[in-house]
Amino acid sequence: LIKRIADATRSQAGFWADAAVITQDLFGSTTTANFFVVGMAVQAGCLPIEAEKVEQAIRLNGVSVEPNLAAFRWGRAQIADADAVARARRQGSVAEPSELEVVPTQSRVSAEVARRLAALVSADRPLAVELLRYASELEAWGGVLRPGRRRAIATWLAGVERVARAERAVVGEGSPNRDALLGAVAAAFFKLLAYKDEYEVARLMTDADATAAAREVAGARGRLAWRLHPPILRAMGVRKKIAIGTWATPLVRLLARLRGLRGTPFDVFGYAEVRRLERILPGEYEAAIDRVLALLTRENYASAIALAELPDRVRGYEQIKLARIAEYREAMARAESELRSSQRADRSVVQGLDRKTE
Repeated sequence: LIKRIADATRSQAGFWADAAVITQDLFGSTTTANFFVVGMAVQAGCLPIEAEKVEQAIRLNGVSVEPNLAAFRWGRAQIADADAVARARRQGSVAEPSELEVVPTQSRVSAEVARRLAALVSADRPLAVELLRYASELEAWGGVLRPGRRRAIATWLAGVERVARAERAVVGEGSPNRDALLGAVAAAFFKLLAYKDEYEVARLMTDADATAAAREVAGARGRLAWRLHPPILRAMGVRKKIAIGTWATPLVRLLARLRGLRGTPFDVFGYAEVRRLERILPGEYEAAIDRVLALLTRENYASAIALAELPDRVRGYEQIKLARIAEYREAMARAESELRSSQRADRSVVQGLDRKTE
C-alpha cells in the first residue's frame, strides 16, 4: 500500500506515522489522532495553511480545544523533531492530565447507565468515550417520556451488553481486538435508533454549544439563520432550502420538546414512509444481531463484525434513504445467510473428522 501511494505522490511529501498509536501514548486516547495528522501536513508544507490559522480554527470550534491544540503541535513536532516525540512517548506524559484529558464535557447519562457502561469497557480505552457519547446522545434524543415506556437508551444498552457477553465468551479477555464487535454494534445500533426526524433536527438546531459556536463565527455584525428543506415544502414543489431566522427559536424549541410524541398516534410526522421504516429498522437489526450471537465463533468473528457494520449504508434523506434501506436489507439478508452457510459447513467438517477418529 505504501509503495502504491509513493508511486502516485511526490517523494518529498512522503511522511508516515501511526497517529493512533502515538496519540494513545501521548494522551491516553486516540480521539485527537486527526489533528496530529493535520499538524504533520502543515509542518511538511503539504497543507498550505498557516499554523496559527489552524489553531485559531480549533479555538473557534470550541470542542476539546486544549487536547486538539496539543495534538496539532505534536504532529508538527513529528516532522520537525521526531526524536522529541519518541522521547515524550517513552515518558508516557506530555502535560498535566487536567490539560489533556479527553472526556465529554456535558454527559447526560444517568449514574446507572454510566455504571453499566463502565462494566463493559475499561475507562482507559477509546471505546469507553464513544459508548458514553452514544448513551448521552440517546438520552437527549429520547427526551422525557411517559413512565413505563421503553426508551431508546434502554434498548441500546441492553443490546450492547448482550454483545459484550457473547464476544468475551468467544474471543476472550486477553485478545487485543476483544471489543471490535461491541464497537461495531454500538455505533450501528445507535445510528439506527437515533434517526434524525423533525424533532431531532429541532433539538440539534437549538443545541447551546452549536449555537454559541455559530455566534462566535458570525461575530457582532453577523446574522444567524437556519437553512432547511422540510419534506412538506418539498412535497409542495419548493426545490431549494429556505432560511429561517432566530426569531423562530421558540417554535423550534417547542418542536424539540414534543419529541415525546415520536411514534405515537399524535406524531404528525411519523406517518411518512421513511419515518415508519426508521422505527422498524432498530428492531430488525437487534433481532439479526441476536441471531448472529447465537452462531458466533472465532472462525466467523470477522464476518460477524462486517455484518454488524452494514447499517452504515443507511444514509441520506427521503427517497435516497428509502433506496439505501432497501439495499441495506438485502445486504443484511445475504450476510446472515452466508454466516449460516459457513456455520453449517464448519459443523460438517467437524462431524466428518469425528467419524474418521471413530
